[in-house]
Amino acid sequence: MSIICIPAAFTLAAAACAPLYAVFAPSRGSCAAPALAAGGMALHVVWLDDAGGRIAVRYRRSADAGKMWEAPVDLTPEPWRRSFPPSIAVSRGMVHVVWCETGQNPAGEIVHLRSVDGGMSWEQPRVLELEAGGAGFVSVATWSRSVHVAWVDRVGRLHFMGSGDDGLTWRPAMVIGRRQQEHDCAAAPRVHADGEVTYLWTDVRQDYPGMRAWLGVVPVFTGRIATVTAIDARSSVDGGVRWDAGAPLVKQAVDRATTTTCATLAEKKVSPHVLRHTTAMHLLQSGVDIAVIALWLGHESIETTHAYVEADLKTKEQALDKVAPAGKGFRRFQPGDKLLAFLESL
Repeated sequence: MSIICIPAAFTLAAAACAPLYAVFAPSRGSCAAPALAAGGMALHVVWLDDAGGRIAVRYRRSADAGKMWEAPVDLTPEPWRRSFPPSIAVSRGMVHVVWCETGQNPAGEIVHLRSVDGGMSWEQPRVLELEAGGAGFVSVATWSRSVHVAWVDRVGRLHFMGSGDDGLTWRPAMVIGRRQQEHDCAAAPRVHADGEVTYLWTDVRQDYPGMRAWLGVVPVFTGRIATVTAIDARSSVDGGVRWDAGAPLVKQAVDRATTTTCATLAEKKVSPHVLRHTTAMHLLQSGVDIAVIALWLGHESIETTHAYVEADLKTKEQALDKVAPAGKGFRRFQPGDKLLAFLESL
């Protein structure tokens, strides 16, 4: 498996024709879970690689927006360690990489690695947390001199660590929350910083308690498909010392829109999946090619995306307008009150 980079900023409609560059194509083994960060014209990529018979974190750098790449660097040189998906962030020319790895400690350790010269050389790895609780995926974000790290353990606790001096010293890890329901699990944490720190994670419902294999990014369930119940968010304005109560991200947006622009949203049930369908329909009605919409939604087959074409009455009308008239007039169907009442009751 190769890691592919689209180097320049591009619109969704131009994604299909943007130039592609291979970051890394292993001669043996495979690579997975790439993460990308940019600083000016420099691109920084980290990924998991098992070419050496072990799962390790590797790094590669481009100084010209992805056209040419320097040689890969192994960030986990100890052969007895096993790494999990890494995360990378860049600020003020400093590159920060964090990941969870297991070795002597089966519960995992949170590891931080820093480069002060834009990825040309690396300092020694630093263990931020000795007891990661089985974390699989770790997220890092930077803002000015602040570095923020987030992860979720096996039992759904949300962990956070922060540094205010470019990662030289760190405040102790803190638990800022936990899964919402007994049979839910929190997964895929993300931390974002732009002066205010935002901690995002996904609540995933499992129908059979205990029947999951923790992979860090998403859980695997036996017998049922995992269902995303909410994307939650908590924020901090003091660098992660104090946090607000938090709420599902969609609920925050709906509450804000209800009080400012669209009061009728209070009567509707809006979920991440509803927003997904709405986005797809808006893209279709704006003239975006259905193949690009399939790419946006992550559909394996374009036939799945074709359902939006069938659901869009305006698209059907436009198709009918292009057909030669049959010589007879037509009128638009007007449903009666009984039919409308029946449809409203569904």
